[in-house]
Amino acid sequence: MFKKSVSLLIILTLVFSSFVYAEEETLTVDKAIEMATEDQSSIEDINDAIEKMWDGYYAAKAGKRQIEATLSTLDRFEELYDKKYKDGESLDAFETMELEGYQLAFGDEPPNYTGQEMLDNFIRTRDLTWKSVYSEIQKTKNQRSTIMLSIEKATRDLYNQVVSLQTTLSQQEVYLGISRTQHEQLVLKHSLGQVSDADLKNSEQNLMILEKQIEQISINLDTLEMNFNSLIDATVTQKFIFTDTVDTLTVEPTHKKLDEYLEAAIINRVEVKNARIDLGVKEREDSIIKNYLKNELLTDRVNADIALITATYALEQAEVTVIDNISDGYISMMTYWNDYQLSLESLELSKNNLADIEKRFELGQVTQTTVDLTTFSVLTAENTVKSNLRNYLNAVDKMDKASGNGPAY
Repeated sequence: MFKKSVSLLIILTLVFSSFVYAEEETLTVDKAIEMATEDQSSIEDINDAIEKMWDGYYAAKAGKRQIEATLSTLDRFEELYDKKYKDGESLDAFETMELEGYQLAFGDEPPNYTGQEMLDNFIRTRDLTWKSVYSEIQKTKNQRSTIMLSIEKATRDLYNQVVSLQTTLSQQEVYLGISRTQHEQLVLKHSLGQVSDADLKNSEQNLMILEKQIEQISINLDTLEMNFNSLIDATVTQKFIFTDTVDTLTVEPTHKKLDEYLEAAIINRVEVKNARIDLGVKEREDSIIKNYLKNELLTDRVNADIALITATYALEQAEVTVIDNISDGYISMMTYWNDYQLSLESLELSKNNLADIEKRFELGQVTQTTVDLTTFSVLTAENTVKSNLRNYLNAVDKMDKASGNGPAY
C-alpha cells in the first residue's frame, strides 16, 4: 500500500511539474507582438464597415449613371427642339417621333432649370455624393493601416514596462539581502554593547520599510503582468519568462535627424493624409457649386465656402499637430540617448570604484559589506544603462512609426 501511495505521489508530482513548466514559457517581445496581433477582430470590424461603404459607393455610382442618362436625354430633347423650332430645320420621321416622346415626358419645351434646381435635382447625385462616399472609404482604409501598428506599439511599451519592473524588483531583492546581512552584523554588535538600542531600532525600521517597498513592487508587477496577458489575449494566470530587449550595453545611434522625421511625417501620417482628402473633396464641391450658384449669398454657396475654409484649417491643424508630436517625440528620444550616454560614464566610474574597493578588501582595509554595496552600485549602474538604452531603442521605434502612417509618438 505504501509503495502504491509513493508511486501515485511521484506521478502527481511529475504531472504537476510538467503543468507548471508548460505554464511558464519564455516570451520574447516579438512573440508577444505576434500574439497580440493574432486577434484580427478590430480589423475585421473595419473591413465590414468598408464593405458597407462600398455598397453605398456602388449605389451612388448607379445613381450617377442614372442622372447622366437623364441629362443626356434632356440635352437630346433640347437639341431636337432647337433644330425644329429655333433653326427651322426639318426632322426626319425618327427624330420627329423622338421629339414627341420627349415632349410627352417633359412638356412641350425643354425644362429650363435654375442653377439651384440643377444642383438639387442632378448635380449632387452626379458629381458630389459618390465622391464623398469614396473619400470616406479611402480615409477608413488609411485609418485601418495604423491599427496593427498601434497594437504593436502598445505591446512593446507594456513588455518593456514589465521587464523594467522585474529588473527593479530583482535589484531591490539584492539590496534587501545586503541590508539583512548588515542588520545581522548590527544585532551581533548590539549584543556586544557596541551599538545602541536606537541604532538597532532604526536598522529594523529601515529593513521593514524596504520589505514593504519590495512587497508593493511585487504587487504592481503582478498587476502589470495581468494587464499584459489581457493585451496579448493570454489567460490571467498564464506566467511568462520575459527576456530583456537589451542584449548589449553599447550601441551606435540609430535615430535620424529631426528634419527627416518631419518631412516623412507630413507626407505619411494618417491625420494629414485624411485631412488632405477632405480638403480635396471640399475644394471640388466648392468649385462645382460655384458653377451653378452665382449668387454667393445663397445658403448652399455659403455652406460650401465654410466647408472649404474648415477643411483648409483642419489640414493646417493636422500638420501642426503632427509637427508638434514629432518634435516632442524627438526631444524625448534624444533625452533617452543622452541619459544612456551619461549612464555609460557612470557605469564606468562604478566599475573603477569596485576594482579599487576589491583591492582594498584584499589588503583588509574595507569590509565584505563595503564590497557588497559597491558591487550593488555596479549592478544598479548596469540596470540604469539597460533602462536608458531600452527607452532609447523603443523611442526610435516609436519615431519610425510616428513618421510613417502612425500612430503618434
